[in-house]
Amino acid sequence: MAVEELRRIDRGAAWTLVGNVMNAVPALLELVLLRKFGLGIWGEFLAAQAVVMVVGRVSCLGMDKAMLWYLPGLAAVGRGIRRPAWGAVLFASLVGCVGAALFAWPLLRLTLPRASQWGMARLVVLAIPFFTASEVFIGALQGVHKFHYRPLLRDLGASAFFAPVALALSLFFSVGPISLGIGFLAGHFVIAVLSAWFWSRESRDSKHGPLIPSRALLRYGIPVWMADSVNSAGMRATVLILSRVAAPGVVGAFGVMQTILETTSLARRAFEAPLITLVASIRTSLPQVSILYRKVVHRSLLWQTPMVIVAASAGGTILHLISPQLGGASEHWGLLTMIACYFIVTGPALGQQVLAGLGNSPRLLFNNLFGTTATISFLWILTPRWGLVGACAAQGLATLATASVGAYQLRKHAKLPGFPGAYRTVVATTLVYSFVCTAAWAATSRNGLPWPAWILGAIGIGVWGWYAPRRLRA
Repeated sequence: MAVEELRRIDRGAAWTLVGNVMNAVPALLELVLLRKFGLGIWGEFLAAQAVVMVVGRVSCLGMDKAMLWYLPGLAAVGRGIRRPAWGAVLFASLVGCVGAALFAWPLLRLTLPRASQWGMARLVVLAIPFFTASEVFIGALQGVHKFHYRPLLRDLGASAFFAPVALALSLFFSVGPISLGIGFLAGHFVIAVLSAWFWSRESRDSKHGPLIPSRALLRYGIPVWMADSVNSAGMRATVLILSRVAAPGVVGAFGVMQTILETTSLARRAFEAPLITLVASIRTSLPQVSILYRKVVHRSLLWQTPMVIVAASAGGTILHLISPQLGGASEHWGLLTMIACYFIVTGPALGQQVLAGLGNSPRLLFNNLFGTTATISFLWILTPRWGLVGACAAQGLATLATASVGAYQLRKHAKLPGFPGAYRTVVATTLVYSFVCTAAWAATSRNGLPWPAWILGAIGIGVWGWYAPRRLRA
């Protein structure tokens, strides 16, 4: 049984990877937009986008994550699943409208005191109800194991429409920065409509069930909602604080670095939603849950390793290609600090998804609250003095502190180790090699192209390419 569940998780993760590969084309178009409007305007857009993500995540009321746990339980007892998802979407969308009207705009004024593109920011904020609806529908689709919709709806998502629309308006119709807001709003509207259509199609054979959210869903969803809201606030706190205390160009630079960070942690994030859903399906058998967790952690480490090596050997070069204003040695070290910390905490991070699948949602709330507090504290301490590099260090330190609490929770409530098997050996070996590559890049990039670092990176990728297939077959 565990082997079959592992295959299903692999398929879900594979669909997520496909979506992010497909996202490469819109990402390139976004780079064109960044070059066209500059880091200042791009920083204002990222700050407005951060407000949407925070308020939108709060407006979801935890329903998007609760669907991963709730719908498998309904299906197991033969109850309908179509109406519960629609009820959750309608309720969350209504809250999203209220949040956009009452909270998003004051938060935007607070975080962007020196903004020059308020028209663009207003259009970005209007996307909150559509973002909320699509997130809940995507959670419902994954709750019934329809992972193949995720590449289009979330990983590719609104960016598939945002960048082409914004670029077309700016190039062919001479629309200014407001084209970013129009493209963002259009993208989220289209994704919300597609999500509703796909859910109606997949749930047509299960039309019954409660339209009003049940007590069980609320008991699970409210702690998840609070935890997810706190987590979203923590993730965006860096951008919002930088918007308050630094120039928009610094915000844009950090946004670029976070994009690279999200790419390197893609393998871990690809396993998260399938792991919650399938743990919820087999939560009565703890030995099977343990086997799944250990194997998923090892797979995630295996697929993240080449991304960490690439970032260590060419991170500064990638930053300079994205923007000529970036790519110094300090920025390279800051980027590697964030990536290394995210790589170290792979086990505890996936362990949190196991706790969510087992129904221990209040544990997530405590962990995320601690993480957000740590993030804000480190930011206020390090950012004023060290700027962009301090923000990177703060993000990394907060990640490590949160993972320590997560590992303790996993051991206490699920009897699972935060760092199973050969975890420490794999992580230590990868980080030592990455440090060597980064040192080579920093030493040679001042006088030209950092060929030694690139050669070391190529050797590391070659060794991984020889080892990984054998490990996966085993």
